[in-house]
Amino acid sequence: MTTPIAKTLLRSLLIAFIVASCSMQKAATSSQPSKGQLAQQNVDATIWYNTSAENFYIYHQTFAFAKTQLLERLKANKTGAPNSIIIDIDETVLDNSPFMYELITRGEAFSEISWDKWVQQASAKLLPGVQDFLMFCEQNGVQVFYISNRSEEQLDFTMQNLVKYNLPNVNPENVLLKKDMSDKTERRRLVQQQTNVVLYIGDNLRDFDEMFRDRSDKFGKVIVERQLQEMLPQFILLPNPMYGQWQAIFSFPEGASDAEKASLKIDQAQPRDYE
Repeated sequence: MTTPIAKTLLRSLLIAFIVASCSMQKAATSSQPSKGQLAQQNVDATIWYNTSAENFYIYHQTFAFAKTQLLERLKANKTGAPNSIIIDIDETVLDNSPFMYELITRGEAFSEISWDKWVQQASAKLLPGVQDFLMFCEQNGVQVFYISNRSEEQLDFTMQNLVKYNLPNVNPENVLLKKDMSDKTERRRLVQQQTNVVLYIGDNLRDFDEMFRDRSDKFGKVIVERQLQEMLPQFILLPNPMYGQWQAIFSFPEGASDAEKASLKIDQAQPRDYE
């Protein structure tokens, strides 16, 4: 017959064994980053973008400022050409943070397949302040051109999404998507040849000029400083901490797995003084 002391001792040994086993398992898994860790690195940025009152205010404030700039730029047009704006779509007009959050919950990194499924749903909501601003453009006789690096194969779904909100100029001539290259220069040039572009709006510096693809010199800040006086009156930039050209600071060996990328990003993302 087992005594109470023996039972207590046996129970203590069992608990100690379970704790040790769990610790060993945790150590084994944490030493090798999992695929999900790459998605998890985007958690705070995605939650901030989707839920924060700060981001909500920034978009309203920025589009209110864009109205002021629009009117100033219209006064300065002496060409006689019809006025237009060029605006990006994703994270500028449409909010894709729910898609980004889905990836996090599934422990997945971005893929063209999952992105295409999201686009086909045509369910993205408008970002704060953008509908009012685009209607303001229409009221002031300013044509809207949407230049996005969504694929041309996604044109119908993209227009379906935009039409839901009765946005102006949603047609194949004004919604210019990517054919082969992410460089928007030629598409911008087409609009510039036909109209007087008074404002450029996007969440990436490349929405203004392809020169900002280069982030090698102080992460692109040197080019910004050089172009600042030209940019300030005509380029409206919106926040996007979830993805973008700023991620060019990370470098990965060819064929690196998601787990390897997760580890390398942590190693490469060292805090730096403002430069």
